[in-house]
Amino acid sequence: CADLAGRTEVSKCKKADTDDCAASFAWKDESSGLARLCFGPEDGETKCSDTEVEGCLPPPSPPPSSPPPLTCNDLAGRTEIPDKSCRKADSGDCSSFFKWKDAASGVARLCHGPEPGSSKCSGQLVSGCALPSVPPFAPPPTPPPPSAPPPLTCSDLAGRVEINKCKKADSEACHDYYEVKDAAKHKYKLCYAEEGESKCVRMKSITCLPTNAPTTIV
Repeated sequence: CADLAGRTEVSKCKKADTDDCAASFAWKDESSGLARLCFGPEDGETKCSDTEVEGCLPPPSPPPSSPPPLTCNDLAGRTEIPDKSCRKADSGDCSSFFKWKDAASGVARLCHGPEPGSSKCSGQLVSGCALPSVPPFAPPPTPPPPSAPPPLTCSDLAGRVEINKCKKADSEACHDYYEVKDAAKHKYKLCYAEEGESKCVRMKSITCLPTNAPTTIV
């Protein structure tokens, strides 16, 4: 059975490569450890011959090749999974995910796989990693407040038309109207338009000298 090591399994020794008979073998009953070791060809033969040996164990399978070790460079472009384990990541795309074990210390778990015989992703710890750079969130600029209209004075009273209430004035021509608060005391309220309002508004009353007071009441 010691001669079984390193040989390649064939279905029958007669079908083995005649230039390399000694490198082949065939199982007669693998469960019982009964094998046929190929040799030859013998003189006058054109095919390999065989001899039976028993009590043999199947030759060990070569270990699966290990993937290259992951490093912090493999963190770029990955998406952090909300779960603690890589086993919860999408098994169809393991290498697209990672999970911080200790972000402050730069220790991350990179997902990979699935490994042979497994249906879920595995994880490998790497250390010394920097947090992926994320552009800081910039809130939209705050629009400037609407500019306030210049303060109205008694000089703005000239040429205006008296109205009972400023809000009843034509909203397209608010500046053409005014209210009378107390004619005897020459107190008036000038109408004006204000942003965001659909009707004219009025300012606080101002006291005007008789020379500025309107002479015509409509």
